[in-house]
Amino acid sequence: MKFILITSTPMPRLQVDLQRFTFGKAMYFESIVDILSPENKTIEDFLAKGEVVPSEVIAELIIENLKGSSSDLKILLGYPKTKEQLDDLICSLNQWTGRELTVHTVENDSLSSLTKMTPNDESDGVIDVFLLNSSDTKFIFKVINNVGNVQ
Repeated sequence: MKFILITSTPMPRLQVDLQRFTFGKAMYFESIVDILSPENKTIEDFLAKGEVVPSEVIAELIIENLKGSSSDLKILLGYPKTKEQLDDLICSLNQWTGRELTVHTVENDSLSSLTKMTPNDESDGVIDVFLLNSSDTKFIFKVINNVGNVQ
């Protein structure tokens, strides 16, 4: 199982482009905007009290959404924004997968490094998290295609 976390702000155009790009493919796409909608009861409770939603709660909501997909490639747009959020999300992903995940930060100039990675020695395949901060749609699509091809 692989995860791509796109930390850039989920602009409507980028969100639509990603939905179109992933439609009909063996990958799951979700935007933090949809996960944290005010209609969500958990979020509503915090907002009603005027409180900030803790990153652990957000991580739990993300995992809950990701569990709904059987896809081996899961893409999340708009999260995390801070180191604490990343740490909490990785901790939750570790608990869910039962493994300690390796996080790879992908920079605009390091795309070629994705094809040089060696897989973890695990019976059910590679489990990795790819973290990128870019709103460049072409770059994001290249990363998705490359990560999908890394075995």
